Amino acid sequence: MMPMDEVIRAIEKADKEDIQDILHAAMERYRELYPDWKIQFVSVDPNATDERSVKLRKWMLLAEQIFEI
Repeated sequence: MMPMDEVIRAIEKADKEDIQDILHAAMERYRELYPDWKIQFVSVDPNATDERSVKLRKWMLLAEQIFEI
């Protein structure tokens, strides 16, 4: 097994395609460890203009305010 500091360095160097796989694997592992918990990953292009993205961005801004992110 790779030492954690090497894992972190590899994640830091991940490209766009690899980061998608890393996030998916981490979320699946989290679901295995905490099956009763809900987990979501949300990302949106801040420059998107379609209705769905605009609504999602507003929801994200509200969450940032609530949780002081």
